[in-house]
Amino acid sequence: MDIPSLTAIFQKQLQDIESQEWDTIKRSQKAIILCRKALSELKNIIRDKGFDSDDQEIEFFKVNKQIPLSNLIYYQECYAFEAHFPKIGKKQQQKYISKAKDNIQIFFARHAEFINYIEQGYDHMDTWYFTRPNNRELQIIPIQDYSFDKDFSTPYDFLLGKLKAYKRFINYLEIRFENKASRLNLESLSEQYNLTWTSSKVALTELIYALYYSRAINHGNTDKKEIVMAFQKIFNFDLGDFYKTLSEIKSRKKSRTRFLDELSMGFIYEMEKSEL
Repeated sequence: MDIPSLTAIFQKQLQDIESQEWDTIKRSQKAIILCRKALSELKNIIRDKGFDSDDQEIEFFKVNKQIPLSNLIYYQECYAFEAHFPKIGKKQQQKYISKAKDNIQIFFARHAEFINYIEQGYDHMDTWYFTRPNNRELQIIPIQDYSFDKDFSTPYDFLLGKLKAYKRFINYLEIRFENKASRLNLESLSEQYNLTWTSSKVALTELIYALYYSRAINHGNTDKKEIVMAFQKIFNFDLGDFYKTLSEIKSRKKSRTRFLDELSMGFIYEMEKSEL
């Protein structure tokens, strides 16, 4: 199997896990197993085929490998965080969250130069950062308990994966544990406008998944459960077993996006009518 095919399969399988498993710990466990499997398969491809040029090697370690690697790091962070999260005591919980954010901030400060290099889109150091002949630098990078192999790593590919994962994880912390004021604002918004969803449960499920998969909310860095909770609160509507409803949508023999199709047609009709 080639790298693009393997990557496409991995992303589809990960998407299935994310859409089917709402419990963070269980979702993380499944994702970690999938990520490790994908990395192992990528390693076998590289071992058998190698690279034809530095550019090809850079592309692999800077782009291709990052897809399962950054997800592996992200889900290991989520798993560790949730597994040790205090079960009781709001102060203890808030302190735990703050400590996690502080640790990420320390990481960002410690690697500010490299982070700036990546965020500015520079590439003049790519040969040093993302090819294996420079592996003498590896001892300075903390590797923790992630899949790691000198023959399958460069001085900074792990660091890039950690950067990508931490950016996602900090957003997870902020969304997962929104403050009390935000919750009150959402409740007051619902009371103020008295909005009620009057279409079907299936229709709202279609809309939420469309927004989630199109990355239209928070650039795609929002857990779908947060979107569901917000919609339920704003529209005074209980979606019940959200995934079961999705399964019903998937099993449709005709259009799987019936409500979205109706939205589009209705919008186009009203626009055309106003132009007459």
